[in-house]
This record gives sequence, structure tokens and C-alpha cells, in this order.
Amino acid sequence: MTAVLGRDARPEEGPPPWRRAVFARMGGSLLPLGCQRFGRWVRETECVAGGEVLDVRMSFRHGTDSDVVRGTPAPIYFEVSNTEESGLLLPGWTDPHTAGGPLVGFGTFRVAAPLQLTPSAKRKFSENLAAWCRDPSCGGDPKPDVAELAQQPTSTADEKRALDVVAAVLRENLATVPPSKLIGSFEVSVGGKRERLIEVEVVADREIGMKAGVDELGTLHYLVASTPTGMTPLGVFGNFTHSLAEAGDLLGAVDVEGDGTDELIIEWQAIEAVWWYLVKREPYGFVVLGSIGYGT
Repeated sequence: MTAVLGRDARPEEGPPPWRRAVFARMGGSLLPLGCQRFGRWVRETECVAGGEVLDVRMSFRHGTDSDVVRGTPAPIYFEVSNTEESGLLLPGWTDPHTAGGPLVGFGTFRVAAPLQLTPSAKRKFSENLAAWCRDPSCGGDPKPDVAELAQQPTSTADEKRALDVVAAVLRENLATVPPSKLIGSFEVSVGGKRERLIEVEVVADREIGMKAGVDELGTLHYLVASTPTGMTPLGVFGNFTHSLAEAGDLLGAVDVEGDGTDELIIEWQAIEAVWWYLVKREPYGFVVLGSIGYGT
């Protein structure tokens, strides 16, 4: 696992809380996904600096989970990447060498808005829990009050336009455009207004990837914004470039800053890598505020 530097954000109006954070629950621990101090996005490790015990509100509760869990700072060991990361041990976990595990939820610290999850996120969490935790007390089913990201019906015409936009992006890099399908249509907040994001899944085999000069192809996820001027594919901009301009699988949304624009949580996978990004919508795409993951 590796944490990546976030970006500075615009100053907020009024006095902000001195710190806000979004956490990813990895097994029996919480890792900071994005951290804001005094209205500015900073290194994720600053979320857990100083050895302070934090009360984190969970967005995906299961088994014996409470609405709020108390996390104790500790270096969490992850076998998959053979690294130690600064994080929080959840109640009931005392050994940081056994707490690291797969992604099974998210949580927020001093964030007023609820973190809303997509069906894809809840499905991933349940599958990961079933594979990782053999103790029935972990539970594989979420509590019934889990907040869900609003889905919108998509007309046949809009679906075709979204698929055509993604095909055009792929055609810039591939001689053969692989098949694609619509995954969902979600409503998020941008500048206090509602915007529809259409997620498109593309399955490209390794042979196509090698012809394109990349070694990351498998299942790709594109996010297309439905705007008054048409369909716009949105890429992710940070300390990297995805080879085929894909964004990733949308897992959740939460207005961390309280400014009317949802920050989004996106998962990006490659053959030997997986990253989770906290991103913010800008006119040209998504800017990375924080991330955790491993591989390239």
C-alpha cells in the first residue's frame, strides 16, 4: 500500500474544522484515503499524525459494527504489498500485523454529509468480507440504513451516446474497439447542481492491450458526464496517467468540504495493481485529492 500526496483546495468560506478525513476500511483497520486540514488537502498520513485516537463514522456497517468506531493509531502491515502504512486499528484488533486486509468499507471523520455507496461498492465489500473473515461476527451483509448513491434511468438514446463516446476514446489507441456495456447511471452534486454520471464497462483482453503498448487491460471503467452540451468522458489527473484514459469503478460519493460538490471514490485495477482515489470534479475531469494502493 502506498499513500500519495493530495492537492491544495480552494479556501472554504467560514471557519472550517481543523481536520476532515475519509478512510478506507482495510480488514480490521482504517487507512486514510484523503485528509483536509484548515480547508487544504494534505498528505494522508496527517490524518493520523500525533497518535490521536479518532472517532470515525462508518458508511458501510456489518456484523457488530457501530455507527461510529474508535480507531487507535498504529502502523498497519499489509502482506499483499509487504508494506507498513499509518492507519487506525479498529476495536477488537490489537495486532497491526494481522489487521491489514481487503477493502470492506469506508468511513469519515468530521464530515457532515453522509457517504453514499454504489451497488458495486456494497457488492465488493460483501464479497471481500466473505473471503477474508471466517468469523460469523464479521457479517457479510450491510446494515439496512446504508446510504446509497441515487441511480437514474438511462434512455436507449443516452446509453448509445455514452457508449459511442467511450468507443471514440478507445479508437484513439486501439485498432480494435472491444465490446462495452452500461453499468449504471448515478446522480452526484457539482456546484450545488445535480449531474448525471454514466459508468461504462469495457472488457479488453491482454492481446489487445499488448497491441496498444500497455499491460493493464482487463476490465476498464469509464465515467461519462451527461451535460447540457452532450456526453463528456472524464479522466483522472494526478501523479500518473491511465493508458486508455479510463477513470475507474465508481464506489461512492460524499461532500467532504460542504461546498455543494461531491468528492468521489473510484477504484482502478490493473493486472498486478489496485488503487483507490478520492477525486473532485473539475471542468476537464477529476483531480486526485488522495489515494492508497499498490502496484503500477
